[in-house]
Amino acid sequence: EEILKHALIIHASGYGEPTIHPQYKELLQYLSGYEALIDFFTNGMHLDDELCQHLVQGHVHRISISFSGVTKEEYENIYLGGDFERVLGGIRRLAAAKRLAGTEYPRIEVNSIAFRHHIDSLPGFVRLMAEAGANIIHVKPLRVFEATIAELKHHESHMHPEREEKILLQAKEVAKELGVHLASAPYEATQKHALNYTRSFNAMPDEDREALFQRVL
Repeated sequence: EEILKHALIIHASGYGEPTIHPQYKELLQYLSGYEALIDFFTNGMHLDDELCQHLVQGHVHRISISFSGVTKEEYENIYLGGDFERVLGGIRRLAAAKRLAGTEYPRIEVNSIAFRHHIDSLPGFVRLMAEAGANIIHVKPLRVFEATIAELKHHESHMHPEREEKILLQAKEVAKELGVHLASAPYEATQKHALNYTRSFNAMPDEDREALFQRVL
């Protein structure tokens, strides 16, 4: 309680899905008694009417929903056990509860990851999320830990001026048209990585390039 009295921001989540805690609504209610901005990360699978009403009335500042992929197949291939329509419905439900209450809060942020197929369809994804009621759409680089999930390396997207940058500009136009913010700076920073990798690759001796190709194959 002494710490909360002086808190500016309270992250009401950790590792795992916070909304499955049996007393999560009571926790949010308790935290709302302090003058702090409350936010949390969620997979969005439990945004039913009751929880959405509670979030709108409970002084929650922001929720971040993990969501990548513009189709059911793309989404459910990434988030195993997730339900595309269920999460999308939850976003719409929360946006509707906000409109009914005449409030801008909680801000609905979508946290998406830069898989290659996701970037390919980014303008459509921005439109889907904006029309569902999202306020901010984040595009963050896929962080690959080669010691444990090296298979993801081939799904990692870096921004190149001749391709991904054009797609991103299209997505930004859609975001501007629909009045949402596309936060893509972390992904845009991968352009430097891609250019450095290209320079390094071009400087390799032929035998080293061949060895690299063989390792990828």
